Amino acid sequence: NMLQMLQHQVTSAENGQIAVKKLTELRTETEQAVNLILMDCDMPVMDGWEATAEIRRIEKERGWSRIPIIAITAYASSESQARCFDAGMDDYLTKPYSLASLRQKIAVHFSEHSAAAPGSPAIATPPLARSDTGGSVKTNGSSFVSPPLHTPPRSQKPSSLRSPEGALVLPPGPALAVAAPLPGPAAAAALEEGGEEGAGFGTAPSADELELAAEVAKVNLELESKAVVNMQQMQAIFGGNKQLMSHAVTMFITSSKEVPEQITLALATHNFEKLHRTVHQCKGSAGYIGAERVATISLTLQTAARELQQQQAAAIAAEEEAGSVVAPLHVRAQVHVLIRCLAELLAELDSVK
Repeated sequence: NMLQMLQHQVTSAENGQIAVKKLTELRTETEQAVNLILMDCDMPVMDGWEATAEIRRIEKERGWSRIPIIAITAYASSESQARCFDAGMDDYLTKPYSLASLRQKIAVHFSEHSAAAPGSPAIATPPLARSDTGGSVKTNGSSFVSPPLHTPPRSQKPSSLRSPEGALVLPPGPALAVAAPLPGPAAAAALEEGGEEGAGFGTAPSADELELAAEVAKVNLELESKAVVNMQQMQAIFGGNKQLMSHAVTMFITSSKEVPEQITLALATHNFEKLHRTVHQCKGSAGYIGAERVATISLTLQTAARELQQQQAAAIAAEEEAGSVVAPLHVRAQVHVLIRCLAELLAELDSVK
């Protein structure tokens, strides 16, 4: 929707493999069909680095002009940036990025691409996107972009966001962050109040349950300073555009309702690839609406899930069962806290239509 707001046409792909296929089909029909690619680095099946390398290989093999590729990544480290450039990308944006940052990056590369290949369109990749005056493709992390044709409607009425302390309006009014107490699970609450009897277990909790409760309380404490919803951050990202802010909130509500069930099942079945993918997507969308608690715990859990994936790969290579790798206590606690934070956030956002 940011790309559409900038009057670009967008085509999406679920992963890097599909992105490469769609792009190849578009360029086989018309070489200049796409102007720019926004490439999400962390995608399933084929990630953004692999997809970029394959795109560069195909360009060289077929004698096609080089399309600008902008990496979309959650990591701002110099190592991550170097990896993007080594893979053949031309630039990068760190999520969550603002409307202004996206506009500036596209303008730079549209200009350079046009100078190199007059009359050609542009591409962008985290979703595949295509702009109105050209072509582009986008995946869940990648997009192709082309030049503008029309201006999207701006008549949508802003919605309100209610917090426990009152109502926040999107966006008139001062930019502010909504912070609220983050309670721990029943066992943690009972520990604080002095006992197992009020913990809600019916009987005394097991040692494992008490350890989990203590770990959950620790994770909750680390999130206390984070806002449930940081309106100032959301306004900065979308340039105060009410329509985009409202749409982003609506999309988050829709996409997040199944996350608790998905991550609970992934944890129970030791499907750490699914756990990683789900929390990665959750983190990305949470960042755009200023959901600091959800974004923070999602990033922590994403890193842990990636490490567990690597352990599973090592186990399989050693001809061991993938199921022999189990989530440690702190990961189970992080899943518990993410579910709580999502429930808290969705309650905050429920009034946004």
